[in-house]
Amino acid sequence: NPQVMISLSTSDMKDPETLLLEMPIASSIEIGDYTLTLLGANVPDDSSMSCAVSSATLILEKTEAAM
Repeated sequence: NPQVMISLSTSDMKDPETLLLEMPIASSIEIGDYTLTLLGANVPDDSSMSCAVSSATLILEKTEAAM
């Protein structure tokens, strides 16, 4: 499965957090008041790099609070 490793930092964090998202298992993760969603990823044509990702589409949204 395609994997995306990202480093995320918010104003509330002292150090960046490193996350590993794997399609489609961990396509969405909650980080504080935000939800990071991995919409899609492209794998390189080189078959020797089948677990690497050449590009990914991510959305970071503020999580809505319960009423």
